[in-house]
Amino acid sequence: MHPPAALHWFTCAGINCSLGALHSLVIIIIIIIIIGYSSLLQFIVCVPNCHLHKLQRVQNAAARLIFEESKYCHVTPLLKSLHWLPVKYRIIFKVLLITFKAIHGLASVYISELISIRDGSLSRYCLRSTNSLMLNYPALKSRKTLGDRSFSVAAPKLWNELPSDIRDLDSINKFKTAIKTYLFRRAFL
Repeated sequence: MHPPAALHWFTCAGINCSLGALHSLVIIIIIIIIIGYSSLLQFIVCVPNCHLHKLQRVQNAAARLIFEESKYCHVTPLLKSLHWLPVKYRIIFKVLLITFKAIHGLASVYISELISIRDGSLSRYCLRSTNSLMLNYPALKSRKTLGDRSFSVAAPKLWNELPSDIRDLDSINKFKTAIKTYLFRRAFL
């Protein structure tokens, strides 16, 4: 269904624009909201899937809106072609990026104090991982608490699970590229 010809052009904040331009503007606003909301979630790590599902549905709806697909269309190919990580992996990306910044002195002091680097020379075994940058886990009495979801617990867990070639990168741009590729493969392959 097409809008009447009289409605094809209208004034938008004092600027003449078409309905197509308005449609693009709405899409951009939705994307900004999703990206902003997911960046706030970097401090909520290991959120149960039932809560992430709601955010994932919003991201899926935005991808369908961009491609003008129906709500029954399979969304994985759309997310892949947009190079969007699913919400769960986007949160992991943000946590790992903040961890990288904390390790290399690029983050705030209060974030850097939440993690500690493992001293490889104290290991009694001669392992390949001894030479790689690893983080210490904080001492917790119970592993099934909300403390498990805190940055100080989740960051070392996620960091130590990375391949050593990614952990040993020292350039933030190379790290971002490597971690996005790594998470993209985990999410879609």
